[in-house]
Amino acid sequence: IKQILNKPKASGKLAKYAVELGAYNIAHMPQNAIKGQVEEWTLFTDGASSLKGAWAGLVLIDPTRTDYTYAIRLNFESTNNEAEYEALLAGLRIAGKMKVPYLKVKVDSKLVACQMNREFVASSDGMAKYLMKAKELSAGFEEFSIENVPRNQNQKADVLSKLASVVVQPLDKGNTGRGPKRQVCRSPGGKRYYQRGRE
Repeated sequence: IKQILNKPKASGKLAKYAVELGAYNIAHMPQNAIKGQVEEWTLFTDGASSLKGAWAGLVLIDPTRTDYTYAIRLNFESTNNEAEYEALLAGLRIAGKMKVPYLKVKVDSKLVACQMNREFVASSDGMAKYLMKAKELSAGFEEFSIENVPRNQNQKADVLSKLASVVVQPLDKGNTGRGPKRQVCRSPGGKRYYQRGRE
């Protein structure tokens, strides 16, 4: 289990994440694009909360159909809608660090999808801040879309969020205003891969 450090919560709070990767090689090896082919990536996210905590699951799929899977436990109080947004923000940050150009996001939260697509208005300051941050991150992609899908089409992300509730060690809130300084991942072979940078 590795860590994503010091990720800021959209409300201004800070949290560190513990990350449980699925059994996939997470090293990204860019391939030459076929002329006329759009290298679209797909991101599935799911968030959930209860009296015991909040969790998020992410599945990022590259154009070769390789999965990058993450289970995240949030070590701060969160509503279900906030957990859904935290999952989305984490996925957008990871995709941004991986220099994804074209991203299609699929979520089973109708509220998140409709707010992002301007079909619903954020009715609270907290949701407005999440929406603003998600819009800011999504603007970093050459092409971006988000849609609401039935839960049965988002099962892997849902399973990962549940996995985080039982196997991932939660980390305390950070104390800086910076984004993720370092993400450390380990492939099944044991080799480490590093991603560095700020938002």
